[in-house]
Amino acid sequence: MFQEGLMSVFDPDLNQVIKTEIDQVEDANWIKIMMGEGELIERYQQHIDESDSYTLIKYHSLHNDPLRHGITIKIKEESIEYINIDLLGNEMIQITIKDIEINQKIDDEFFNGFIPSNAEIIQ
Repeated sequence: MFQEGLMSVFDPDLNQVIKTEIDQVEDANWIKIMMGEGELIERYQQHIDESDSYTLIKYHSLHNDPLRHGITIKIKEESIEYINIDLLGNEMIQITIKDIEINQKIDDEFFNGFIPSNAEIIQ
């Protein structure tokens, strides 16, 4: 969850919520790119592949960082379909986005239930 420059990450195995500033999370480069942060974009090379049905926006580290060397965003029908984050070796995180409603107001109660009330909060 993102709110005013803060990011909350829930780890269900530890039953913990870690709240931190987005700038302090190294693995959050894809978030920074999505937010259009110029400094980060300058550290990545952008390449756009377009087809009739989708667009791939690829970012590769200009500094050959082996831990975070690639981010791919697939856009289909003007919405993000997925974000792939390449990690060390052949590991990858894929964030798939489904059932999108654009520019809808999200009530604060929407997030209730995602995080258990007994979760430890670390700030």
